[in-house]
Amino acid sequence: MSNSQPRVSIGLPVYNGENFIREAIDSILAQTFTDFELIISDNASTDRTESICRDYMAQDPRVRYCRNSRNLGVAGNFTRLLELAQGEYFKWASHDDKIAPELIEQCVQVLDQDPKIVLCHSRVVLIDQRGQVLDPQHPLFSTTFNLTANNDSPQVARRFASLISGAHNCYQGFGLIRTASARLAMPVPGYTGGDRIVLARLALLGRFHEIPEALFFVRRHPAQDTHMFDRYKQSRSSSTWFKLARTGQLFQSHPLYTHTICFNPNRAGTLMLPHWEMLRDYFLAVQETPARLRGLERLGCYLQLLVWMAQEWRNLLRDLLAIVVQPSPSYTQQKRFT
Repeated sequence: MSNSQPRVSIGLPVYNGENFIREAIDSILAQTFTDFELIISDNASTDRTESICRDYMAQDPRVRYCRNSRNLGVAGNFTRLLELAQGEYFKWASHDDKIAPELIEQCVQVLDQDPKIVLCHSRVVLIDQRGQVLDPQHPLFSTTFNLTANNDSPQVARRFASLISGAHNCYQGFGLIRTASARLAMPVPGYTGGDRIVLARLALLGRFHEIPEALFFVRRHPAQDTHMFDRYKQSRSSSTWFKLARTGQLFQSHPLYTHTICFNPNRAGTLMLPHWEMLRDYFLAVQETPARLRGLERLGCYLQLLVWMAQEWRNLLRDLLAIVVQPSPSYTQQKRFT
């Protein structure tokens, strides 16, 4: 790296990503906008990830490789990357996704032109393990990956409602963000859905902007954390939940709880109330936001939170029932953390 600070910092968290990380890095280094640094934070990988990343670092001075001495979990690794960033703008990147060559350039132009926009992202294309566009009939296809709703609304309560809604896959979080705003939205909470809290905090700070082109290629494959969360969404039925509870396998097998340990390994063996924790953090986001919200704007956000509670009452109740059903759970570590 040169002594001058880059305009853009791209943070790539990874754990055992040897299968796809070359494609991800190649797509980043091929950007038409070149004034950036690529920071790779390796969560103590045990495969060839380290050697692959060090090869890239030796070839391109924009690449920085940092290896954690232990696995920090998803939340810790994402937060660490932002701490290391030097640029005015920041973007998280996934080790198994790809971006089009013009993505960063177009996002920088948007943020440069409008200071009220805190995050710029593009439309999304879903791809499979081979990089082919995913067929809508594929079991890993999601129908909600391109929903933007009111993310760009000038009304803060509408933005907040849009981001706390369950009808999106959090892909906006891989857009280009003003680094100062991203730091105000930290840390990433250590439970399933913690990335939603970060997006909600950002929505309180300003508008999102979507580039109408599909410049972000999201890879879907069975081993990834997002697929684990899909299994959680598919297992939200009461019958599935109570079946696992009756057999004593709720905390060991339900993706809601196992994925929380992926976000923060220190949660293993602790009491988990993820929906109540999410409610608390949404409330604190509105209460403590550095944005200068007027009284009615803040009230509007609180009212949207009441709507969220009405929509999530079953999950809030299940969190409480989990304490009764299995008060001393024995959690199992997951094999993969980003």
